[in-house]
Formats: sequence, C-alpha cells, structure tokens
Amino acid sequence: MSMVQMAPVEAGSEAQRAVEDSLILFAVWLVEVRGVAPRTAQAYVSTVRAWHARRFGEMLPAFECVRLRAVLKGMQAVKASRSTRKRRRAVRTQMLAAGMAAALDDTPDGRCARAALSLAFCGLLRVGEYTTPSAVRYDAHRLPTVGDVTFSNDEFGEVATVMIWPRKKGVKVCGKQVAVVVRDGELLRPVTALREMLCQRRAAAGEPLFLCQGRPLTKKKVTALVQFVVRAVGGSAAGISSHSLRIGGATAALAAGVPPETIRIMGRWDSEVYAIYCRMSRQAALRLGVAAASTPFDDFEGAFVDDELS
Repeated sequence: MSMVQMAPVEAGSEAQRAVEDSLILFAVWLVEVRGVAPRTAQAYVSTVRAWHARRFGEMLPAFECVRLRAVLKGMQAVKASRSTRKRRRAVRTQMLAAGMAAALDDTPDGRCARAALSLAFCGLLRVGEYTTPSAVRYDAHRLPTVGDVTFSNDEFGEVATVMIWPRKKGVKVCGKQVAVVVRDGELLRPVTALREMLCQRRAAAGEPLFLCQGRPLTKKKVTALVQFVVRAVGGSAAGISSHSLRIGGATAALAAGVPPETIRIMGRWDSEVYAIYCRMSRQAALRLGVAAASTPFDDFEGAFVDDELS
C-alpha cells in the first residue's frame, strides 16, 4: 500500500504532514543508523518520492516540505561539525537509573546529583538551563532557584513543576516563563528526588536549586556525574557528557511512542533538528520496520532526483 493510500490526500494537510513525518524519520534513520551522508539521504528521499509519483501519483502534491528541508539542512550542518568534535552519546534510561542507585549515596550531594540528573533527563533540559558556568557566580534571575519549584497532585499522582528560562537563540522568552513538568516513572523518579533533596536542605526560596559541595552546580560537574554513574555499572564514558541526558531523554520519549511534535515542543527546539537528538532505538526501529515490511516498491537505477535544498 502506498503512502498516499495510507494517508489520503483528500484528508488535507494533516495527512500530508503525516507523510512528511514518515519521510523525516526515514531521512534521520538513514543518517543516524545507517551512516549515510545527509546529501545522499536527501537523494534517497527524492528517489522514493519520484518512484511514488510514477507508481501512485505525487505523495505530497502542492505541499511545501519545510520541515523535511530543515531536518536535511540541520543534519548536514551537524555532519560537518562532527569532523571537529567528538560524537555525543545518549545515556540510556536503565543505565542512568542503575548507575545512580549504585553510585550515589544518601548524602546532600548524592541527593542533589540524583535530582539534577533525573530532572535534566526527564525534562529534556539543556545544561545551561539548570547549571551555572561558574560555581562562584549564580544568576538567580535566569537560573532556577528553590522558589521556582512547586509540587501538586492530579488523578495520576504527584507532579513537580520547575520554571526555567529556556536557552535558545530563537526562543523569544524573557524570564522564567517556561514550565518543565515531570512525574515519577518506573525507572527514574525525578519528583521524589526533588522533594527529598529540598526537604533535607530546607533552603530559602532564592537559593540556587542545585548545590553540590555547597556551591552551585556547573556544567563540568554534571558531565563528571554522568560519567561517574555510567562507569558505576560498567558502561563506557566515551562520548558521555552533560548533553547525553537531553539526548537520552528525547530518545526514550521517541521509543515510548511520544509524538515527535510533542518532543519538539517539550524540548524547546525551534526547528526540526530535534529529530537528530531522537537516536534510533529498538522500539522505534520496530515501528519503522512494520511500515517498511508493508510497503512494496520497485527499485531502478538512475532514478535519483538531485535537488539543491537551502
């Protein structure tokens, strides 16, 4: 069955966006899993569309694939930068949970580390949204304080809300106007970790939210903590950094079936480049595999359509 048959054109732009979502995931899979160059992935996508147009008709008639072009452009930029920087790996949910249980004790510093790592992973936080560049200076107007955390309950249990100032050039937000909302899960328990840390500290509302060894948490310290908990359960720290928490959280969400658009919004990404952070997992790959196993196609040489996308 063709993509058009699965998502009829007459259904309107919603169906066309669904087809574009499939093409985006296909492009990301080619680059991130199969190691294909972004420009080659672009050619593959064009080939699929050209074949589909000949066999079934254009899958996206009169539809501007703005998001698809943005993803391809973003992957090209990331690919170019990888020659000068090390590849960043995701920390897995189960590894983070096991590592924290094995390596972090029930001391003030241990509770701080557990709360910070859990919140960063589950809230898809950028490291600059909850840590300070220097432990001797803390901008309470931009970084979270104890007073920025609230706890509430709904029909499913306790919820923690942390107000943050998002760190992103394109995000036009002034002040702590973005709410990061988390709930305890089966492996990670960010709400419990935050509550235990704050109950032990009995801190004033204006104090930095995370204090390690009596000083505000820094990016360097978070990287050391993540590597520490990964090594504690026999994992390799190569490629593991503070950013591994954000990558891991996005990947876990994708594997759980969270819609990509929800991941983009909750992760505060301005563009479709967020898809690069959603590394392919076995669970997500299985869903993609079902679509591949259900869609017949005829391959032929020389059918690539080489579009220059900007």
